[in-house]
Amino acid sequence: ERLGGRVVFVGKPYESMYAFAKRLTRAPDAVRRIAIGDSIDHDIRGGDRADLKTALVLTGLSSGLADGKLDKRFAFYGATPDFVLSGLVW
Repeated sequence: ERLGGRVVFVGKPYESMYAFAKRLTRAPDAVRRIAIGDSIDHDIRGGDRADLKTALVLTGLSSGLADGKLDKRFAFYGATPDFVLSGLVW
């Protein structure tokens, strides 16, 4: 932008990524969509901004967070997941 060009941000937590994912699912409503991830800042905040249900998985970036630390992180990032999972197996 400083150089006079247009900047487009893509990826989490930016809306364009979630809008693209919503189009791919072709679900008739948001009931069947959920953003799942291990990052409160990217996955949960991004899903929340996109009006999706969210699930934080306590692995990867969120591994080792105890209940007391979770509330502080949620407040810091301004995003609270709808669900908190100890793990996820596909």
